[in-house]
Amino acid sequence: MSETLEREEELDRIAALLDRASQGEGGALLLEGPPGIGKTRLVKDTRALAKLRGFGRLQATGDELEGAMAWGAVRQLVERSISRYDGAIREALLAGPSGRALAALGQAPTALAAGDAADARTLHALWWVAVDLSASRPLLI
Repeated sequence: MSETLEREEELDRIAALLDRASQGEGGALLLEGPPGIGKTRLVKDTRALAKLRGFGRLQATGDELEGAMAWGAVRQLVERSISRYDGAIREALLAGPSGRALAALGQAPTALAAGDAADARTLHALWWVAVDLSASRPLLI
């Protein structure tokens, strides 16, 4: 992890949050501020701290092109995470609810539209993907 100047307080808070998550206490972190203040650097430092602690990590990015794709960020999170594994680990993740989540994400965007009957099932399946991925270690999303 590179040195982030004048962010010791923020990094200490992030480290404490990760430590609590390592003990089974979930949490959330919101980074906000004007452009150029160092939010991206803090995100990178958070990922590095999580990696040092043995966390699984899922990441997605958002831009205008993603806005046109249904569930774009969720697709990134799930597909990238599953593609990291092979063999028995991947088969285990794809069994049951996690496999149904990937099948749902492969459908046409209209199948995932808000208000659709499939919406609740898809969200439930995506929740199971996170559960499966965090079964053996904490997960940073």
